[in-house]
Amino acid sequence: MTVTAIQVGLDPDVIDYSSADFAQFPGLSKEKLRAANEQNVAGMRAAGYHVDNCLIDFGPAGADKARQWLEAKRYDAVLIGAGVRLIPGNTLLFESIINAAHVWPSPIAASCSIGQPWPPRTTSAGGTRTRRRRRDDPS
Repeated sequence: MTVTAIQVGLDPDVIDYSSADFAQFPGLSKEKLRAANEQNVAGMRAAGYHVDNCLIDFGPAGADKARQWLEAKRYDAVLIGAGVRLIPGNTLLFESIINAAHVWPSPIAASCSIGQPWPPRTTSAGGTRTRRRRRDDPS
């Protein structure tokens, strides 16, 4: 059985890398983030996952795009990028994505797991941990 996952993260083109919010990621640039994103997706695909990569904007536009992707397909795992999870100003965006994945009538509400890649460079490990938990779940 192929495991389906969606990686939801900020589009590298929408980030102000000089802002205080992103100072916690020293040396981060559009090019480095884009390369890391592509490596994460490639690593998960190499591990046998079917992965969709949803790059979003900040705020309601980003939440709407993520919701549309989550409603369009059933996913076994949802991976949310650090720029969404770790920036306090993105809390509502983060919550919106979580809610879209777990609130009816979403087709994935009862079936997906949220995987947190940790450290941030190990998205495929986050997906593996998520899938392992789901396999052990008796329900």
